[in-house]
Amino acid sequence: MDEAALLDILGNENRRNILKLLSLRPFYVTEISERLHVAPKAVISHLSMLERAGIIKFFVDQRRRKYFHIADNVLLEIQISPFSYDVETANPGQKGPSVTEFSTPTGEIQLKTRSLADVAETLDSLRRANRELMGAQRRVQELMNEVMERGARKIDGISHDFIEYDILSLLLTGPKTVRQLSAGLAIPGQVLSERLLDLEKRGKITRTDAKTYWLAR
Repeated sequence: MDEAALLDILGNENRRNILKLLSLRPFYVTEISERLHVAPKAVISHLSMLERAGIIKFFVDQRRRKYFHIADNVLLEIQISPFSYDVETANPGQKGPSVTEFSTPTGEIQLKTRSLADVAETLDSLRRANRELMGAQRRVQELMNEVMERGARKIDGISHDFIEYDILSLLLTGPKTVRQLSAGLAIPGQVLSERLLDLEKRGKITRTDAKTYWLAR
């Protein structure tokens, strides 16, 4: 995907919020509209743009509803410094070293700068190391996705409905306060409190302190 087009797409807050929701599970238009308080027509427009860019896909359920989901893993890296501006995207299918194969610590690169040719050579070495590191980052992301998928299957087996599923999915990424859960899930506070209390009673979640929840062991 063209990096400039991707940045333009992600520059819209509503589209970013839609992607945050879709990172939990597939959603259909009405659900997205209600969660984000955005008109259905606007949601459809944002989804169409994301779909044309190849960021999301959809499937149709038995009730003929379109469920949208994120299509693939994309790594976007932006480097801005007094001497450079670079945007690079990568997909899981691109070849890169495994996590254990990355073996170019920057400390081993000689920072030769006595001549202009030395500077160019050193920069080239650092760029190669950066490409290798990005490849290792892609592999880590693939492994994270695999583990998250296993977690999603476990959540599917213990959640009673989509709201519980969404709560547990968000907690899978780490402890969250009630405020963080409410903001991340766009669920009214009263509804969220009731669901948290029920999940806690059933031993699915626990509190690390008065306001912070975490998955129970």
